Amino acid sequence: MSLQAADLGAALAHATAAMAAGKRMVRLAARESAVVVIGSDATMSTSIEVPATVEAAGEVVLDAARIAGIASHASGTMTLSAADTSVGITTGQGRYRLPVLVNPPAELVLDDEEASIVIAAQDLRYLLEPVACAGREASRFYLNGILLLSEGGRLTSTATDGVRLLRTSIVAPEFSTDRRLIIPSKSVVAIERLIRRESGMLTLRRNSRLFSVGGAGFTAITRLLDFTYPDPARVLPEASSDAAIIKRQDLVDSLARLMAVMDGEAPLLVIEWHAPDEIFLYLARQPDAGSDLVEAETMGDGLIVVAPQALAALLAEFSSAQLRIEVTNRLVVRSEDKLGVVASMKWDFTPRTAPGATVRATRKGAGKTRNRNYENV
Repeated sequence: MSLQAADLGAALAHATAAMAAGKRMVRLAARESAVVVIGSDATMSTSIEVPATVEAAGEVVLDAARIAGIASHASGTMTLSAADTSVGITTGQGRYRLPVLVNPPAELVLDDEEASIVIAAQDLRYLLEPVACAGREASRFYLNGILLLSEGGRLTSTATDGVRLLRTSIVAPEFSTDRRLIIPSKSVVAIERLIRRESGMLTLRRNSRLFSVGGAGFTAITRLLDFTYPDPARVLPEASSDAAIIKRQDLVDSLARLMAVMDGEAPLLVIEWHAPDEIFLYLARQPDAGSDLVEAETMGDGLIVVAPQALAALLAEFSSAQLRIEVTNRLVVRSEDKLGVVASMKWDFTPRTAPGATVRATRKGAGKTRNRNYENV
């Protein structure tokens, strides 16, 4: 079989993206006018068709790193000729030989489908975005992925690490209603990479154990995390009247300036508004080191303390020009079909000063003492 080295290199990169480190195997299956590159491990299987000239149908299993090392550093046409125990490879003036491997991991097969829908590739990319806020702790493994859940004619995607939460949604037919469609973060990242340049329609399929994405010339199947995800409705706050409309870039820039001057292992940020046209931000433990006023359309009164790093990471997942931020017992960030939540931090705003001393404060809470702890989202 003969194929373009660049095509094979790209297919190998996608097929092995979610595979565990170590000795990885890849199967090359010659079928009529294409070679199917198949990478599998215990968690995920990916198959990608590559146009090829095929003289005889068949398949071989090779070391993924070795064949990728040749394909990714070659140009033009590669020709592979299989013998009983090895594969001869020709590219340009080079001649190479790799041993054929045996006993590759079994390919995942979704053959008892429970639901299937077709959505645009850009919509799936949008649904994968919350993975940025997924957990990483082994003790709460069920948070180490995204939850897909059908609600009210929409397909929602939610991820949280207990401090931050991010949710997106699209209009879609009913697909999953039981809070068990939890796609592992590693698989989410591999799927996003696979569909990054796709512009057509994709087919999503599922059963109780597996989730599949299929498009023109590729299929990715991943195991689901075996758990029932905590009900997002229990932590998603209702819309609050204590809110502010702010330009996203103004908030991002203000936060970046304050983070540039903060010190200590656990800095805290106070967000406060009472005046109609501005938000006051300052460092709770260093009120004299950093404070800022940002123009905004405010409603009601707002006062909350959050971890600045958590807020900065959440804001990086938003792209709209304006954001609505709300204060409840958490900080809520809204933008069209995307919603983010940052847990509040406990902070005692009561002044603690020696008799006769003066508390220096720029606004209501600045310069006062505290008691810190996360309030989980």
